[in-house]
Amino acid sequence: MSRISNYSHTGFRVPCHWLVFDGARLENCEHRSARYQEIRVQLLRAIKRAEQHGGRPYVVPDTAFQGQVMLPTQQLARWLSTQPESVLSSDAVRRERNGIDYLPAKADFRSSVQFMDKIVNQSLSRNLDLIQPEMYEEIRDAVDETMGMDNASWQEINLSQTMSVIISRTCTRVLFGLSLSRNHVYLCILRLFLIFMGASSLVIGQMPPWIIRPVIGVLLHIPTAVLKNLAGSYIRPFIEERFQTGESDKQDQEEKSFVAQSVQSADKSKLQFSGCITDYLVNQFLFLAFAAIATTSAAATNIFLDILSVESRFHLYETLRSEAAPTFESESDWTSARSVTRLTKMDSAIRESLRMNPLQCRGLLKKVMPNDGIILPDGSYLPQGTWVGLPMRAIHYDDKLYPNPQEYDPYRFSRLKKVVEMEGHNEIPTSSYFDAAQPSDKFFSFSYGRSVCPGRWFAVRLLKLMISYVVIHYDIKPLSRRPRNLSFGDASIPALSITILVRRRK
Repeated sequence: MSRISNYSHTGFRVPCHWLVFDGARLENCEHRSARYQEIRVQLLRAIKRAEQHGGRPYVVPDTAFQGQVMLPTQQLARWLSTQPESVLSSDAVRRERNGIDYLPAKADFRSSVQFMDKIVNQSLSRNLDLIQPEMYEEIRDAVDETMGMDNASWQEINLSQTMSVIISRTCTRVLFGLSLSRNHVYLCILRLFLIFMGASSLVIGQMPPWIIRPVIGVLLHIPTAVLKNLAGSYIRPFIEERFQTGESDKQDQEEKSFVAQSVQSADKSKLQFSGCITDYLVNQFLFLAFAAIATTSAAATNIFLDILSVESRFHLYETLRSEAAPTFESESDWTSARSVTRLTKMDSAIRESLRMNPLQCRGLLKKVMPNDGIILPDGSYLPQGTWVGLPMRAIHYDDKLYPNPQEYDPYRFSRLKKVVEMEGHNEIPTSSYFDAAQPSDKFFSFSYGRSVCPGRWFAVRLLKLMISYVVIHYDIKPLSRRPRNLSFGDASIPALSITILVRRRK
């Protein structure tokens, strides 16, 4: 059994016995104070050795001075995803990694998970077919407003901002209805809240956990709290109205609004929370809005950047238009659930973009909780307090799993689907294994196992409807090259300043 032990040096907690391959070891930071770039080069070399020597667990440091053990194989990924919270805690990592203690939109992690699983699955994912008409209507109006109706000249728009507006309006329409989705003051406040909330959770978690993190946390808390309270003031009346008047229990569950179903479920459930139930639901809705809008907007921006950057090789934009146009010939097609299932090439292009652009390089991070530590399936020992997770980006770019992983291949998964449908596969039961919203032990864009995103089906449905509407009704000039994403710590997001040229089709 190999031991990965800990030491503490002015709060810098990392495993001190790093990787040993062919007599080469990543230098011990306890004895050397190498510059950041030198450490980075050594780290990349160590990771490469790990990939070449049987996929053994390896250690990566980060800017918060928290060493992390990465499990680079599918077998270890499956093992990690099944561990209970009492053994490997994602709650403990989340509170530190996302700076939860410094943010105003606080919610108990376990309660939030229960809320997401119960409310999102019951009230959103299972009713996607019913809410699709509302999704389409809001997407149509939002796209027309943000991308313009001028069919004579090209208009320059900010891609990230446009995606954020469209996604925000659509999510708001589904969650709270028409009035708030068209309330520009609320949408502006919500957008600012999402920006500050996202920046706060990202920046605070990357800071050293001593003096710097509390100081920055307090500074970022103030504007985030103000915006959170302003956004909550628009949501609170919807919740209070449902508690005061209610909606008839005789009314079919599927006909009730999302807020009404959530209020009813929270009122009757055994969810554990303290304080006023209205305040609890406001926090949960804001947390849900942040998670849904921020991640889906980033994904949508990445998808369009990928589509527009490979036009010269794949003519992908025209191909997607050729697939979408006959699928959505009438207004009734846009409200039919069957329509989106026919978009196999678009589904493949979405999954490929998600594969190439994970929002975080590492995922499923969990903290070792038992006092005596744990032993990994390969025999390695991890002491209490160690963080362990998956190198998502490394797995997504593993050429053993994905041939030519550095290239954006929009038809990668549609080809695999055809192989399964025509020839079958011993390990893959159906072609739906390659659907954009389907997680697996080698595709972690929506997380995996116990931590899988409950709203992934909604997100992919929204993306398909939006992309279809755009390619059918707009021309967009292709990009000469794919703009690089911005990286901060282990996070990666598309640049916020990228603009594109669009024109309404005649």
